[in-house]
Amino acid sequence: MSGSIKKRNGNSITHEQFLTKIYKLVGEEYKVLTTYTSSKEKILMRHNICGREFWVRASHFTSSGSRCKVCSFKNMNAKTHEQFIKDIYSTVGEEYTVLGNYERAHIKVLIRHNNCGLEYLVDPASFLFGSRCPECNRKVIGDLKRKSHIEFLKECKHLVGEEYTLLSEYIATNVHVLMRHNNCGNEFTVMPSNFLRGKGCPKCKGKRISMAKTKTHDEFVERVFQLVGNEYKVIGSYEKARKKILMQHTICGHTYQVTPSHFVTGTRCPYCNESKGERIIKEYLESQNICFKREYTFPDCKNIDLLKFDFAIFDKNNSLIALIEFDGEQHFKPVPYFGGKKKYEETKKRDKIKNDYCQNNDFKLIRIPYYEEDISSFLDYQILNNLL
Repeated sequence: MSGSIKKRNGNSITHEQFLTKIYKLVGEEYKVLTTYTSSKEKILMRHNICGREFWVRASHFTSSGSRCKVCSFKNMNAKTHEQFIKDIYSTVGEEYTVLGNYERAHIKVLIRHNNCGLEYLVDPASFLFGSRCPECNRKVIGDLKRKSHIEFLKECKHLVGEEYTLLSEYIATNVHVLMRHNNCGNEFTVMPSNFLRGKGCPKCKGKRISMAKTKTHDEFVERVFQLVGNEYKVIGSYEKARKKILMQHTICGHTYQVTPSHFVTGTRCPYCNESKGERIIKEYLESQNICFKREYTFPDCKNIDLLKFDFAIFDKNNSLIALIEFDGEQHFKPVPYFGGKKKYEETKKRDKIKNDYCQNNDFKLIRIPYYEEDISSFLDYQILNNLL
C-alpha cells in the first residue's frame, strides 16, 4: 500500500503526510518518533524544547491541541483569560462554557457543561488534563456498576438453575425484586445482592440456596470448566456451596480461597482484580520514564507489621517525590470477599496510619480510588503538579 494507512471512512494518509501535518502545526518544536498508523493510535513524540518524550493519540495532537503536559503545566499560570477560553474550545469544542474569570492554573473557575446544564467550579489545570462534569461522570460510573437484567438472570441461572424464577425487572443490587420458589410456589421479595449470597425462600425456613445440581466434587470441577475453561483450577476438595475452597488462577498463578457459590456467580481472582489498577499505574510510570519502587516501606510506618505503599516515585537524584496508593472497593465499604466489616475497619485503620504518617513527614500521598475511570489523566495532573 506504499505506506498508505486506510481509514474507516475510506480516506488514507501516509506517515509522510502525517509528518507534514505536524510540521505545519508546530514546526520543529515537536518530533514524531514512531510510525503513524491511524488517527486513533498513540504515537511517541518528543518535545524538542524540553526533551521530554511522551505518548499521545495522533488525533489528540492534531485536532485537540494535546501537547507536552509538563510545559503546558508550566505555562498555565502565564495564560490570559482569552488563551484559556481558546484552550477550552480546542479541547472540548462548545460542550463546555467558561463562566468565570481565569486567574491561575489552580484557582477554580466557574464552568457550565452545556449538555446537562450543570454549572460548577473546577481547577483549570484539572480540566485541561481531562477532568469533566462531575454529575455526568457519576451517572456514567453508576451505569457501569449496575448489572443489566439479563446479567442478573444469568447469575441466578448459574446459582439455582430452575429452582427459582425472577418475576420482576432487575434494577440494582439493593432494589428488591420479586422471586418465585418453584419448589413450593411461594412468591417473595428479596434484594438481589442477598439472593446471590444465598438468601432463599423464607417459607422454606430460610434455607440457604445450594448451587443447583452441584453436589459432588466432580460436578463442581465440571461446572468451573463450563464457566471459565482452563483459566481456573480447583485445588481443594468441594464439600458444599458455602464452604470455601482453594482455587488457582492459572494465568497469574495466584492461589486463593473462595466460596464456590461466589465463584459460580462471577467472583474471580482477587489478585488480578486488585492489580488491574496497579498495572495501569505501573505502565504509566514506565511510559513517563519515572523512577519508582513497588511496595515501599518506612521503618517507622507500621501497624503491627510494616505498612506497604503500592508505589514510591523518585526524581533523578533518587529523592522521594510522592507515594501512590490504589484503593480498591474494600477501602470504601465492607466487601464480603475481602473479609466484610471487620476487614473494612482494619483497612480504614491502616489507611489512616498511612495518611497521618505522610502528613506528619510532609510526603505527597496520591490516592487513586477504584472508580477512577482515567487513571493516566489523574496521574498526569497529580504527578506533574508535584514535580514542578
